Amino acid sequence: ARFSSADAFDQTLSRSGIDANHLRQTLRDNLRIRTYEDQRFTMAPPTDEELGRYYRDHPQTLVRQGQIAPLEAVRADVARIVSDERRATLIADWLAGLRRRADVIDLYLARR
Repeated sequence: ARFSSADAFDQTLSRSGIDANHLRQTLRDNLRIRTYEDQRFTMAPPTDEELGRYYRDHPQTLVRQGQIAPLEAVRADVARIVSDERRATLIADWLAGLRRRADVIDLYLARR
C-alpha cells in the first residue's frame, strides 16, 4: 500500500503494533527465506501434459467472464499454479523429513 505521508506510514505501523525496524527485519527475513527456497526448490517448468491435466481437472478455477477460458488464454496462470503446487509439495515433504530426523518444538503451538 502507498501512504500519503511518512506520518501515515508510522501510524499504520503503530496500529499494527510494530515499528519500522521490526518491519524491516521481517521483510529481510522473508526475502532471505524466499531466496533460499528459490535456490533449494528450483524445478523444471510444467510439461504440456501437466498443464493439460490441471486444465481438465480444475475447470472451476479457470472461469473468466462466466465461462471456462481456453487453455491458451490461461496457460501462464495454469503454469504458475502447477509450479506453485509442486513447490509447496516439495517444501512440505522436505520439512516433514526434517521433523522426522529431529526433535522440533513449535513454540507458537506450545503456548496454546
